[in-house]
Amino acid sequence: MKEIARNEGNNQLNIRKTEVVFLLAFFVYMSANTLDLTAVAFGQGNDRVSLINIFTKMARYVAYILLAFKVICSNIYNRKWIKLFLDVSCVIAISFLGSFNKTIIFYLLIFIAACNVEENYIIKISCAVQSVILFVCVIGSRIGVIKDYVRQDGGRIRHFLGFSWTTTGAILFVFILLQYIYLKKGKLSIWEDIIALGISLYLYKMTNSRFAFLISIITIIIFAIYRLNVNNGRFIQKLKGVFIASPVVVAIFAILLHAFYNPQNTIYFQLNKLLSGRLALGQNAMSEYGISLFGKDIEWIGFNMEETLRGTYNYVDCSYVKILLDHGILFLGIVLLAYAYMLKKSIQKKQYYYTWILMIIMIFCITEPRLFDITFNPFIVLTLAGQKSIVDKNVKRGMGDAREYAKKRKYNA
Repeated sequence: MKEIARNEGNNQLNIRKTEVVFLLAFFVYMSANTLDLTAVAFGQGNDRVSLINIFTKMARYVAYILLAFKVICSNIYNRKWIKLFLDVSCVIAISFLGSFNKTIIFYLLIFIAACNVEENYIIKISCAVQSVILFVCVIGSRIGVIKDYVRQDGGRIRHFLGFSWTTTGAILFVFILLQYIYLKKGKLSIWEDIIALGISLYLYKMTNSRFAFLISIITIIIFAIYRLNVNNGRFIQKLKGVFIASPVVVAIFAILLHAFYNPQNTIYFQLNKLLSGRLALGQNAMSEYGISLFGKDIEWIGFNMEETLRGTYNYVDCSYVKILLDHGILFLGIVLLAYAYMLKKSIQKKQYYYTWILMIIMIFCITEPRLFDITFNPFIVLTLAGQKSIVDKNVKRGMGDAREYAKKRKYNA
């Protein structure tokens, strides 16, 4: 009995250690990726790699090694989940052959490694890393430690605030706010609302990031109402099916909005102008590259801090259109299923604040390419995080490796 207790204790310790390995890897990954968004990492432009870029690239590979180690030590032997992983891996592999985008391969590694890791830990790490870098960049740019590029866009004066583009800081704050709300379970105090509003106003004044500011205000209002409403779940429970289907609905709306853009239509013309030409760019991209099952290798050309272009500007900001063109119909379907699954899980657990957070992200990503971007949006990692069913229940209780347990069960029989 003593030996069993000792083994159980040892195995429980090992499970905790693998969780720590993931959190360390995720901290390194988020720090490297968020640092790459800054003016410090940008160096002298896209054609010259800074020392920071070299450091962050090495740090990412260290993170990947740690994540692979975590997966190996996680005892994932449930047949149903292995089949699911293999099916998804096949789609991702074929998508990779179409787009040659290594990111989706590494994302798959992160998702698998996140299994059995507490969701709150993941969000805490991401929120902390993003908040520190945002704070350092903004303060550093104001006191002259970090260069603050300024862009004049018509009559709009837009500060970069220590980042590689004008909107980066404001968009990062939107996701920091959503993560903080998640950690607070949707219940912000009035003072926290005021502070969030003040930061949003300051970032809007400095960067003129209109849609990020609008989403920040809407988020504050939604969760102010959420705080006051004692029956938060009744509305969501009644429309449970609608909420779960919403990723597909929003994706179809966003894609059709761009596909049927008509500059001769007054409403379309004004909306495109309000969205800084995003609708026209989305339609042009769909017409030029077409839609395929597994995506294409597309060179997206956008502005950098020095306002230089390596060709004709063609960057698409809509997440749904960009994923569709980059990775194809099947991969977009997997992403939408992941959001539907998270919505279903949030409703089942009565985490209605999480349901609203996911809805806000999906709406925001109609004009931002962050639906499947862990650097900004770590919520996608929660798809499998905290998922206990992929590991044999007896392994969780401390009975060791699933294969060893199977041998013991066969022997006892």
